[in-house]
Amino acid sequence: MEELTSSTPKMEELTSSTPKMEELTSSTPKTQSSGLRTRIKTMHDGGQHFNDNSKHSEDRLTSVIQQKIIPHVRARIANLGGTISFLKQISLYDAIEIFKQNLGEEEIENYEENKKVFMKPDGGIIIANINGKTYPILLTEDKLQGTNDERRAQGLPRQATGNAIERAAKNIRGAEMLFAASPVFPYVLFASGCDLHSSETISKRLEMMNYGVKNNYVEISPATTEEAKEAMVAEMVSRININKRHGGKSIASMFVKAHKWDEMAHGASIWTPAEIEAVCMRVVDLAINSIIV
Repeated sequence: MEELTSSTPKMEELTSSTPKMEELTSSTPKTQSSGLRTRIKTMHDGGQHFNDNSKHSEDRLTSVIQQKIIPHVRARIANLGGTISFLKQISLYDAIEIFKQNLGEEEIENYEENKKVFMKPDGGIIIANINGKTYPILLTEDKLQGTNDERRAQGLPRQATGNAIERAAKNIRGAEMLFAASPVFPYVLFASGCDLHSSETISKRLEMMNYGVKNNYVEISPATTEEAKEAMVAEMVSRININKRHGGKSIASMFVKAHKWDEMAHGASIWTPAEIEAVCMRVVDLAINSIIV
């Protein structure tokens, strides 16, 4: 991706001389699995459980990005002679300006009113800056979908499933503009909740906005053990593919975790910090590995 223009919104420059992290190897699936299980066990021993719903899922995502992912990316990019920037939001105007740099002789109009429209992904946007060029590293979002489990606990009748996840489509298209020149599309959506259970059709809307590519899906029930959850997530992480494919299409990485509304409590299937970390670490490593300096 070409260098961001001067009109690009304020970015937080993050630099460090931390030594280079090791490149991923063919043994990555095994490493990811053992690493995930170690992180989950450490958090469990410290009192952080899979079903702990004391914080909103978006807060969990933000915390992992700030405390775990940004330092990891900063270390690897520093070894390549670059720095990283973190954007909490970007305007439609600036997204178009970046997109225009990758259109060759094609033209696209931009308007002042576009400066008032923003994309604000829940986990922000991480961008690497190397030798005057910028590279997308990660854009993350979080959606909690479904309240029928909560209504059941309150003795209220079941209601129609919601459509909160459909709002992700806008940001996916916005991200496509930002990452137009990249061979990868490091957009990650964490979706969870009872509405996304396989007995419903809501999660299929994510596939509709994602060229029909099947979601990375984890389903839990009261009978699901901690070991089974770890194994499912670790196997899912090993399959992550952020390359543009199907004719150069930007395929978002959709991670869906769900429970049945009448079997478990509200928040039971929220993505845990350990799971978010495992997914994001894999994605940023793949994105960094795609950079040719």
